[in-house]
Amino acid sequence: MSEEDIHDLMENISSTSSIGRVVQPTDIAPIVEFLLSDKSLVLKNDKTIVDGGTTL
Repeated sequence: MSEEDIHDLMENISSTSSIGRVVQPTDIAPIVEFLLSDKSLVLKNDKTIVDGGTTL
């Protein structure tokens, strides 16, 4: 993909995302930390979608 294509894709994602931007690694890190902790033990065989509300 060209730089322009990547830029256009990121703009599209940002404009259609319910949080108004692309999900960043800093958004995902606390979720991973939680899932690796004992606090997530009740979530066995569960799916966690981290996409800023894109999937509803």
